[in-house]
Amino acid sequence: MAVIKWLDKYFEESLLVILLFVITIVTGLQVFMRYAMNSSLTWSEELNRYAQVWSGFLCVGYCIKRSSDIKIDMFTNMLPKTLQKILRIIISGISIILFAIFTRAAWGIVSKILISGQTSAALKMPMQYLYAAPLVGFSLGIIRLAQNTVKQIGATKDGKEASK
Repeated sequence: MAVIKWLDKYFEESLLVILLFVITIVTGLQVFMRYAMNSSLTWSEELNRYAQVWSGFLCVGYCIKRSSDIKIDMFTNMLPKTLQKILRIIISGISIILFAIFTRAAWGIVSKILISGQTSAALKMPMQYLYAAPLVGFSLGIIRLAQNTVKQIGATKDGKEASK
């Protein structure tokens, strides 16, 4: 149970810190090699690009979990509190449906890449690892949206204010 709680609290953050560390080290190494050793690494740009893609998709779940995703709530804030809560739950439900559609599409792409056996140019890495980033990111988005929706519903039943 402790592992599940830890994953719930720190999963995205831990992976994002690791990816930021990789990006920083590889970029620093590439700069050193290029300017100090007068030689470039052939694989560094590709690894950095893949780490940035993964970071971008992992941020989907992280931002939803922290309620720091982009919202335009000027109209919502003009409504009475009860309607605001109901609208937030409806929007979360619609978002879960959209993320489910995105996840299904991402799964289709990963399946096709897996069958093709395509590898990256410099790292010779199987491309399904790169194309799995949207699959993981949207899946985490669904999980975090579901968690937030349950909290919102619970807060609505208890009459408390849920975190936005």
